[in-house]
Amino acid sequence: MTEQMVQCPKAIDGSCYRCTTHSQPHIQLTSCALIDSECPYPCVPVPSQPDTKPLVLSDLQKLVKEWSSHNFPNTVPVDPLLGIGEEVGELMHHYLKRKQNIRGSFEEHTEQIKDSIGDITVYIADFCWRNGFDYQECVDTVWNKVSKRDWIKYPKNGVSQ
Repeated sequence: MTEQMVQCPKAIDGSCYRCTTHSQPHIQLTSCALIDSECPYPCVPVPSQPDTKPLVLSDLQKLVKEWSSHNFPNTVPVDPLLGIGEEVGELMHHYLKRKQNIRGSFEEHTEQIKDSIGDITVYIADFCWRNGFDYQECVDTVWNKVSKRDWIKYPKNGVSQ
């Protein structure tokens, strides 16, 4: 029997589902609009699954805007750059310590590296909205240029000799 998932009627952004075939509790992929006691199906947090739709940068920017403007209403447009700098420092620290094999395990440093990358991404999204930039557009524009470069074929400048 094939398991069929249906969206919980109280889901936020299509994130909650329940199995209709096995009457299993619904799976909470991100967040449910109701707290567990009010929800008709008990929430069961599960790790992200490969077929889960990734967060688009423009959507992330909107979410960060709401969260950041609520939590840090007095932030000026340049402030997220300070956070980016801090997180780049943490990224470098954990990369170095992982390479040196000191002050923690390889796995611990790897988790901190991943955390720093995520934090940097959030700070960049915050910087973009506070300065009127579309994060997705910035990345797409640069990638369209960078992806055309061939440094093996054209080692001088990547595009032509």
